[in-house]
Amino acid sequence: MYLLDTNHCSKIIKGDDTLLLRLKQTSIEGFSVCTTVFGELVFMACNSGFQTANLEKVLDFCSRLRFFPLDSETGQVYGRLKAVLLAEIGPKEAAKRRGFRLQTLGIHDNDLWIASVAIQHDLVVLTGDKDFARIAKHSALQHESWL
Repeated sequence: MYLLDTNHCSKIIKGDDTLLLRLKQTSIEGFSVCTTVFGELVFMACNSGFQTANLEKVLDFCSRLRFFPLDSETGQVYGRLKAVLLAEIGPKEAAKRRGFRLQTLGIHDNDLWIASVAIQHDLVVLTGDKDFARIAKHSALQHESWL
């Protein structure tokens, strides 16, 4: 099963021909979103010039997909994943690690939450974000890009 990242969702919602063709070749039951992606999509719609229409498109699209919420197990995966990444790609000196943010290296917390849901449920993240490849080097994350 695939977990759609925000960039794939937004392109599908906008009618990207390449992605729509790939979707038609795969059963809609094979796709999902998580709380983090849903929140990012709602934010994008509410921050657009066509809030009502775009929010309606987001809600309609997401209603047809399986939805994975964040739960305590997701939190455990997230905490462990973030700790591993910090240890492996962050500063090596303990003093420099205190207060260090992975975002400095381009890995955002929302991406970590999405990766955590995918790892927890053994899903393949469909994303155009190259940071997921960096996360995958240090975890069990599976990812693809259809862009």
